[in-house]
Amino acid sequence: AGSEREVAELLRRYLLHYPWLSLAFFAEGEARLLFPGAGLKEAARLAFGRVLTERFLPVEREAGGMRLQGLLSGPQVSRTRPDLLFLAINGRPVAWPEGLLKTVRRAYRELLPEGHFPVGVLNLTLPLEAFRLRLDARKEEVAVLEEVEAFVEEGLREAFQRHNLARSLPEPRPLMPLSPPTPSGLPPLRYLGQFRGSYLLAEAGDTLYLVDQHAAHERVLYEEFQRRLKEEGLRELPYPVLVELSPAEEALLPERQEAWASLFALEAFGPGRVRLLAAPSFLHPYPLLLPEIFREALRGEGKSLTELLARLACLPAVKAGHPLSRAEGQALLDALLRCQTPWVCPHGRPTLLALKEEDLIRRFGRRSGARAGEEARPRRQEDSFPEAPGPQRG
Repeated sequence: AGSEREVAELLRRYLLHYPWLSLAFFAEGEARLLFPGAGLKEAARLAFGRVLTERFLPVEREAGGMRLQGLLSGPQVSRTRPDLLFLAINGRPVAWPEGLLKTVRRAYRELLPEGHFPVGVLNLTLPLEAFRLRLDARKEEVAVLEEVEAFVEEGLREAFQRHNLARSLPEPRPLMPLSPPTPSGLPPLRYLGQFRGSYLLAEAGDTLYLVDQHAAHERVLYEEFQRRLKEEGLRELPYPVLVELSPAEEALLPERQEAWASLFALEAFGPGRVRLLAAPSFLHPYPLLLPEIFREALRGEGKSLTELLARLACLPAVKAGHPLSRAEGQALLDALLRCQTPWVCPHGRPTLLALKEEDLIRRFGRRSGARAGEEARPRRQEDSFPEAPGPQRG
């Protein structure tokens, strides 16, 4: 039985890379796997299940003698390992080259939590000179050129743009839609309530959204800080702020100038001292914090301006356990929708989860939704839900 499962699993994997093949697998006189060569989406349903496959995004690109085809999950589905992310090059299933896997993570950078990977399959067709097999025992290790990584990244970005998961380039002429979309493509959310003072419940169409209020507020503040820093630059402080530096910190001043100069203008003020003269306007209300923020930038604890702004956004963001009124909850949802990337907080955690009505119908064993006009087909219960016990017989 174990070997049969392994064979069936291997065949499902190969069908992701050869979805036009018709295949039948029999064991002990019974059909274990039947596939009519019905294309990639049907092969994915066989490998990943119907519910998950419906959430996949098609990926397709062709340029410079290279071709990319595949199906990948959106922000709603991810794993902490790339064990359900499959790759084939010229039809050969291969292990992910480290650089190419980093390319996928980079393309998903603001769509998935830090350290998470999408689910799905990518099929690459490449010229022979664009990759080489390494001589490992199974011949699964490959190396690809940087041009291939750039080609794949562009293909993913194009797919995200088509599905409103990334901002598209501006149109050459202005459009006047009757109902302008949000920057992210998310629909307007209607506030329903708050759970345990930490999560906002909202709805849009046939989908229920659960929003982490702290993570959402962090994202709103982070993008506000970015915008104001870009538009306003540094503003002169009401009065200079003196910062005492250790000898080690003072030695870092020229070396780390690029890091601190994006947030502060300063002048030397004797040995081991500097005076902060200018800073972004959103830091002006916190004069007591300015020396510590400067030291963080100087020591590289924020590592980059992006990470430093993320840390700054965390400080004033509404905390878990803080009750919000209906007006405050709706205002936070509206502000989140105006963000370019509302899916994750600046630290990479998800800000919201979506649960579609069809999932609720399936979980509750119903045949249709409250507003559905037609009966939904009954579906098999998920394995994670035990079947209800039958009546006891005496």
